[in-house]
Amino acid sequence: MFIQRLATGRSLRVCTFLGLVGFASLFGQDHIQKTAEVLPANELGHDGWAVYREVNEGAKRTVATRLKDYDPQEVLYDGNSIELYHYQFTSDGKWIFAISPSKELYLIKIEGKPNEWSVYNLGISTNGAASGGWYYHSPYEVMEGGDVVTGEVTWTSDGENILAQQVDLTQTPPALIDGTQRTIASNIDADGDGWMVAGDIIFNDEKNAAYCITIPDLGAGTATENDIYRYSDENRGKDRHCGIAIAPSASMYATN
Repeated sequence: MFIQRLATGRSLRVCTFLGLVGFASLFGQDHIQKTAEVLPANELGHDGWAVYREVNEGAKRTVATRLKDYDPQEVLYDGNSIELYHYQFTSDGKWIFAISPSKELYLIKIEGKPNEWSVYNLGISTNGAASGGWYYHSPYEVMEGGDVVTGEVTWTSDGENILAQQVDLTQTPPALIDGTQRTIASNIDADGDGWMVAGDIIFNDEKNAAYCITIPDLGAGTATENDIYRYSDENRGKDRHCGIAIAPSASMYATN
C-alpha cells in the first residue's frame, strides 16, 4: 500500500478539490509515502468505527467494531446477515455507503451498537457495474449542526458514465430527491477496480494505473476524457490495485 499526498499551492483549478491541488506534473515519487508505523489501537488520538466484510468458511457478513476497543459485531438487515462491500463513511461520519453483491446501493445509519444500526436499500442498481460511492463534499451537500442533511451518492450503470443523485438524510428511510440525477463523468472507463469522489475530483484506480479526473464548474459540471490527469511517470502504478481510499478532507488518498 502507498499513500499519496496531494500537492498544494497551484492557482489553476486542475485536479483540485476543496482548494487542494494535485496537478499531473506534481504526481511524482516525492509525494508518495510507502511506509507507516503500526501502533496500538488504544494510542489513537480519537475513536471511531471500522466496518468491513468478514469471510468465515464461505459465509460473508458485514461487521463493525470500535477502533480503540476491538469487539466486532454483526450489522443486520431486517434481522438477517447481509454481505456488503466498498464501504464509505459520509462526510460527517454518521452514515455508511455500501454496495451489495447484486450491485445495489445501501446506506447504513450509525446509531447504538452495530446490531442496532439501520440498513436501507436505496433502490438503485448499477446493472452489474462494481463501482459506486458517497460524494464527499459534493457541491450540493448541505450540513446543519455538523450533520449531513442532503448529500449525493454516485454510481455507474454502464461502466462509461458516472452518475450522481441527491439523497435526503432527514427522512426515514433516506430518500432520493427526484429531478436531481446528473452525470458527473461521461465516456470514461468507470468500471475498473474502483473510484472515489471528493469536491471536484474523481480519483480513479483502474486495473493498471491510477489517475485523477477533474469535474468542471467546481464539481457541478460533467467531466470527459479531456479532464483526465495522469502521473508524469508513465511507469508509475502499473501494478494491479484492488483497494483505494480517499480522505473526506480530500487531502490524501491511499491505494495498494
